Amino acid sequence: MYLGSRTSFGESAVIPPKLSINVPPPPFPNIQRHSKALYAAALKAQTTFDKIKWFAPLYHQLNQAASLAWLGLDATEEIVVITDEKTTETLLGPKLVKAALKQSGKSLARELVGRDFARALGIVDFLFKLISALSLADRKRLVSEQKHSRRAEADDYKLRYFIQLWIAQHMRLADRARLAGILRANFYTCRKALDELQKYQNIEANLRQGLPAHQRRHQSYNVPHPSHAR
Repeated sequence: MYLGSRTSFGESAVIPPKLSINVPPPPFPNIQRHSKALYAAALKAQTTFDKIKWFAPLYHQLNQAASLAWLGLDATEEIVVITDEKTTETLLGPKLVKAALKQSGKSLARELVGRDFARALGIVDFLFKLISALSLADRKRLVSEQKHSRRAEADDYKLRYFIQLWIAQHMRLADRARLAGILRANFYTCRKALDELQKYQNIEANLRQGLPAHQRRHQSYNVPHPSHAR
């Protein structure tokens, strides 16, 4: 030790600066002040979503593709899924859209239907089984009531359709039936968790703005709501 140094075992000559750690604020501060029981439920909803949030990016892509698609009947009275160009391209990639256009001989992406993508992916046989599982009368009712009494079933039909397209595009070597079941289950688990979390996010926003806790708010994401998942 140098003469005159103030350093000792109990004293430091140089005091390091304190580290600045950004600690996120606790979630739902207004709910916490409003109700302990409601706060506990809100934290539970956040924890539940955190367990499935890894699936959220694919969930939103599938959800948007299915929500903006439409069921129709072709000339042979088979169900076709009429797809939305932008959401389908986001889910499956622009290369597939171009391949489907080239193979089908169509010039506009909006003219493509689900079967055109199935041909480009080489899974027409599988999708035909999905389509032919319904009787003709049932197909007609499903198409005509897809936004009304049979909306839940139609939404689920489109979801299963896009799941199969996604698997064929991105996981070609996977066990298709098994993976489809897993993705579909994850989709509805994520949807349920998002619905519950959204409820408490709405309550938090209401309280922050001085409104009644349970006042209805506009839902910020578009989610199909089947009455049951088969």
